[in-house]
Amino acid sequence: MTGSTIAANLSAQDAARRMMEVGTNNLSNAMNENYVAQKVVLQTNATQGKAQGVRITDIKRQFDQYLHDNVMNQTSKLGEAEATHEGLREIQRFFGLFGEKEDTSHLMTEFFKSLDVLSLNPTNPQSATDVMRAAEQVAEHIKTFADGVQKERLETETLIDEAVTEVNKILDQMEANNREMAFAQGKRSNASALLDRRDSLLRQLSEYLPVENLKRSSGNDYIQTKSGIPLLISKARHLSFNPSSQLSAQLSYPDNGLQGIFDVDGRDISNQIKSGKLRGLLDLRDKHLPQTQEKLDELTVHLTKAVNSIHNCGTSYRASSTLTGEHTIPGADNTERDTMALSATGMLRVAVMNTNDNKVVSYTDLDMSTVTNVFDFRNAINTAIQGDVASFDMRLTAGGTLEVTSGAATLGVAITSVGAYAIETETGKGICEFFRLNDFYTIDDVQPPKTLTSAVTGLAGTDGFDFTGTLQIAVVDKVSGTVAESHNLDLTTAATLDDVITAFNGSLTAGSFDMSIVNGALVINSGNDDLGIQINSIGELATENTTGESFQKTFGLQPDTNPRLGAANTIRVKQTLKDQPSLLARSILTDQTITMGVTEGIAAGDARIVDQMVNLHKTTHDFSSAGDLNPVTTTLESYAASILGSESRNAANAKQSFEQIETLKVNAVEEMSDYSGVNVEQTLNDFQLTSIWYNAILASQHIFFNALNRVINVAAAA
Repeated sequence: MTGSTIAANLSAQDAARRMMEVGTNNLSNAMNENYVAQKVVLQTNATQGKAQGVRITDIKRQFDQYLHDNVMNQTSKLGEAEATHEGLREIQRFFGLFGEKEDTSHLMTEFFKSLDVLSLNPTNPQSATDVMRAAEQVAEHIKTFADGVQKERLETETLIDEAVTEVNKILDQMEANNREMAFAQGKRSNASALLDRRDSLLRQLSEYLPVENLKRSSGNDYIQTKSGIPLLISKARHLSFNPSSQLSAQLSYPDNGLQGIFDVDGRDISNQIKSGKLRGLLDLRDKHLPQTQEKLDELTVHLTKAVNSIHNCGTSYRASSTLTGEHTIPGADNTERDTMALSATGMLRVAVMNTNDNKVVSYTDLDMSTVTNVFDFRNAINTAIQGDVASFDMRLTAGGTLEVTSGAATLGVAITSVGAYAIETETGKGICEFFRLNDFYTIDDVQPPKTLTSAVTGLAGTDGFDFTGTLQIAVVDKVSGTVAESHNLDLTTAATLDDVITAFNGSLTAGSFDMSIVNGALVINSGNDDLGIQINSIGELATENTTGESFQKTFGLQPDTNPRLGAANTIRVKQTLKDQPSLLARSILTDQTITMGVTEGIAAGDARIVDQMVNLHKTTHDFSSAGDLNPVTTTLESYAASILGSESRNAANAKQSFEQIETLKVNAVEEMSDYSGVNVEQTLNDFQLTSIWYNAILASQHIFFNALNRVINVAAAA
């Protein structure tokens, strides 16, 4: 055996030994899902064109970037789908399934059934109590659902915060791994384990948001989101999130209190996160759950309006001594509230009755077209009745609501229309409904909006108008309801829309107030999320003389037509009715000729109000688009059932999507594992063959050196 043969033999021995080491390492990590199998790269040694054995030139990871990226992509999609699936599943569990338990639709049916029973005997106290109990169950059911939605949103806030914390932990681990890889590269040592760890951390990170690794010329990792937001350069660039400790239906993202996710430079990157658990949680908080809230609010508003519009027209069989309004009249104080214009038509009858015999003690029929403001209305009623019943009073409470009181427990008050229906012309509501004097269900007052945008478009500053009257625009604190600043403008001095805009912009400064024309629409903005806009007429209604319409109607500025978000969270049966079911309105004050002291104000068997409420069972309503439900004309019960159905459908779709993406991820992981994982059977076969080769090399070396030893011994003996 020549010297070159010996060298080749030793080279092959070293190659075989190292191949067995790699095989052993592969086998020992066969169950490690983050381990990427290694393979040796052999090269033939050649001297003067002749093969002289083999040597190992490199040990490579069996890694495919495309397969790895596919796993990361599917992981991001699965993280988003899982967050959505979990959130909607919780809401479905909360709402329940059809037939599983009593739902809102069923409870409404029971409410209308109780009214039907009451209509047979409207003076039956037990039937009245049963109606109030059924009504309260409906309200509590809706409110419980709505409160559950807000609780789920608050829990989602916590999950977002936890997810951001986990992202930052992973980035810190990647930063440390980066340093170790740089050290290993400097020592020219094998960094396969560090690369495995890096790829595992990347996959963990992709569960929360889509990321990619851009290698720098130095060899270090540069991690960024798919939308280009850097997360790791030389240092980890942490994300931040400030969760809300309290969450109501009014809070929204991004303009009304809810925070987004920010990068290290303080930029809100929420909308740039396209998938992953963070995307799913953000969508759950900002889209899916608010859509559920919208549907509940839509149902609540229609239910309360429908029932209240009827109940406000009636009275209890023994009339209540006090009617307290729920509507807060705009204004800084009651002096200012009294000056607010009241535009109404029709004849309104207000009567005081003896509760013992139901006989009318005093009454007045007021032509509502003769009153111009709240004070005129109160003064006309008080002047007419107080001559007979000195204790009677129609007044404004300290909170700015209208209250009518007989002044004595033995006297009751009732209100109705005589002839033409008495309505407030701006809203089209009956007078009692406008002031909410005899509500059945109550929800919190509509909060003044931050921004009012006219429904009328195509406006220009040079447009001329023929207005009369005084208009007040006030900036109101949404929490306290107090006026932060206001300005009164005599509209007769304004010839154009520009005149109106200039007058208000020059006088109101609170909250960066601004009135302007944007894309042909009149836009009034308080400039502050905590401040709302209120528009009122002072004295007589501010009117455009050509059309006869008010300033608000001229431009389509009527915020009261839009229910406040969160109505479902505040619905309740009016407290006085809960305390005294006998005050349930069942009858209507007589609109016939009255002889005081003789005429009974309310007929004992009168069930007209109850009958009208019973008919709501089959009355259809025009529901607006809400959440994922399109506009529809249907009954209250059917709409309640459609909410339950939509939540069930959304949960089922989210589950199906999750399972489909989960399958895609499993397939992607298996495909990558087939390529990068350890094939135990193949590795064992290779190990066995390499072992045979290695042993053969050792055997040939043993034979050679034994022969060489004998030759040396013979030579020494000679």
